[in-house]
Amino acid sequence: MVMAASLFAAPVHAEAPPVLSADEPLTLRPAPGLTRLAGAVARTLSLRMAVPVTVGEPPPPDLPEAVPPGHVAMARQDGTIELVLAGPESQVFYSDVPIGRGGGAAAVRAVALAIEALRDAALDGPPEGELPSSTRRTFERGGQVVTWVYLEREGGLFGLRPRRQLDARPYFYTGAVFGFSTERLDALLGPRIGLGLCLGEVCLAAEGDVPILTSQTAGCDGAAVEYRPVSLGLRLSWRPVNVDDTFFFGGSLGITSRFGILRLPSEAGRLATDVGVRAGVELAWRISSFLELALDLGGDVYASPARFVRPPVLFPDISCPPAETVLVEDLVTLWGALVIRVRP
Repeated sequence: MVMAASLFAAPVHAEAPPVLSADEPLTLRPAPGLTRLAGAVARTLSLRMAVPVTVGEPPPPDLPEAVPPGHVAMARQDGTIELVLAGPESQVFYSDVPIGRGGGAAAVRAVALAIEALRDAALDGPPEGELPSSTRRTFERGGQVVTWVYLEREGGLFGLRPRRQLDARPYFYTGAVFGFSTERLDALLGPRIGLGLCLGEVCLAAEGDVPILTSQTAGCDGAAVEYRPVSLGLRLSWRPVNVDDTFFFGGSLGITSRFGILRLPSEAGRLATDVGVRAGVELAWRISSFLELALDLGGDVYASPARFVRPPVLFPDISCPPAETVLVEDLVTLWGALVIRVRP
């Protein structure tokens, strides 16, 4: 009986390929219709080997070589049992056992001996001598003639793998942001725009939003302090959850800054600025190859919310402190945004 040992790997190494570990368990992977034969072979091998021998699921129908190391794929081709033993680093050892149309104890013993010889070849590895320059050698192992063949296939045993595009891609988004003041209980509504750069599912974006309506906070004398800030943020986002390249879920973290003019109707305005942290989670739906609809929920936490310090009130009939401090901004602001993204 002639057995062929084929090695699929790329590229050719400067030393001999590694060998199968002596304590590697043996798993038989019979094709449909060979389960009973595989069970009898496993019982026979268990008496002859010092490692566990088990029977597993059928091998891939179109590529029996695609089994883990130490697994033996079994298939029937007319009156021949085809055996494929996977070794380390994509080494594959083949053997054909002619048993005709029959079976019985003789077929079980023949298949068991062939699997044992294949495993011995995998334990010893390809023969020394012309390796690694040779691509084919014939040698004797355990009284059997074994032919070792090296075939270099592009992409290795499992073929070409899709290349990951790691080039950075720009993207743009625009939409509406709605927020809620946690201390003054005011609603916020306005547009949001952003421009970013993505590397895979990791993106860095600069964004800005501004409320449509001016926020008004009344002082002790009833005068309203007006404030409408512009918010600028820089966020790093990551979307680790991907469902069929259609739905994405992820989170983001970054910094944000607010600035705006505090004013009373009768006084000149004063500039107020603040910095803080912005974080959020998002759910995105890819509508087309370059268009997404995303819902982004998050919050801003600021270090020193804007306050308006008023001078003493000049009217004695109004009970006000000598210098009133009016809070016009919150420490924490919760927000949500519904945006359309142009993302190639």
